Amino acid sequence: MYNFFNIRTKRGLITSIFLLALILVITGLIIQLSISSPESLKNTQGATHSSIFFGQLRLIIISIPILFAISIVNIRKIKESILWIYPLGFVLLLLPFSPLGVSANGARRWFRLGPMQFQPSEFAKIFLIITLAFIIELGFRRMISKKAAYLSGLGITMIYAILILASKSLSLTIQVIAIFFLMYFVCGYIPLIWQFATGMIFLMGGVAAIFSTPYRVARLFGDKEQAKLAIKTISSGGLFGTGYGNGMGRNFYLPEVQTDFVFAGFSEEWGLIGSVILLLAFTALIYLIFYSTRFVRTAFEKMVIAGIGFMIADQIIFHVFINLAILPTTGVTLPFISQGGSSIMTLFISLGVLGAILLNIDDEVFYKLK
Repeated sequence: MYNFFNIRTKRGLITSIFLLALILVITGLIIQLSISSPESLKNTQGATHSSIFFGQLRLIIISIPILFAISIVNIRKIKESILWIYPLGFVLLLLPFSPLGVSANGARRWFRLGPMQFQPSEFAKIFLIITLAFIIELGFRRMISKKAAYLSGLGITMIYAILILASKSLSLTIQVIAIFFLMYFVCGYIPLIWQFATGMIFLMGGVAAIFSTPYRVARLFGDKEQAKLAIKTISSGGLFGTGYGNGMGRNFYLPEVQTDFVFAGFSEEWGLIGSVILLLAFTALIYLIFYSTRFVRTAFEKMVIAGIGFMIADQIIFHVFINLAILPTTGVTLPFISQGGSSIMTLFISLGVLGAILLNIDDEVFYKLK
């Protein structure tokens, strides 16, 4: 059993990462069955209390084969497909503005294919990570200058960011920009003054985006009623929680408890101890993802893994901080836990890419680094 989960072996590392992800997915399903029950009854006019649960389960079942299909692809083939990976993300981001687009609450973030609805900005994150990793490697190999590597990465990130912002998703825009900065920060060859100057430009643009829209200003300077409700919900859980299915947050006390405030709903039912265990599981997963970079040999593979780690980590941080009223209230889901098909599918695709990288590493590499 020790050898099977020994993270110094390829089998042990991959097994540990996928097992942690599976535990988080199952935890998400368990909590969704509880906190989304009243919403399911409302949506189905009392017909069933588990429609949201089964919808999430269905998307997970669809995503699992995608994960394994990507895992068995040679990472070189993914790299060689870079000429269509970024354009595919661009096309997906345009779909909400097409006849396939779906409007909700004044935003056009989704498009519909048959009975299913997707949020392309979620998928765009993994496409951007792969593209940025490719450009960063070109800089490492001196096939282009470091300045060109930075400016081209900045340019393609800005295109995605503008399209996502146009769909009125400021939180996802911030996540995309954060991925850009973090990946170029850890690559090590970009002067900090460049990043600082770019950061100031993004900051001014962000401030302008906030103050140009009244509802964003209200979220930043309003009475923050949702944040107060989230804090009350978390506090009511105490040390051990109110018990499974006994939270008040799920009974329409806390809006969007199955998505944007799922951490608050979880904390209420499972208490401080359950919340700490959940955060430790997330921490372990992020650690193992970054730990796996020591076994890869190319800058492209290292940066893809780092980008995936950053994508998951910043989403966790944003979600938890919003639920704790540290950040302004905006829609950020909790990875593996919140309801959301596009988010789940993006995470499974990302884990598939991670698996494709690790499975193509020679066992001798792990042996030498023991």
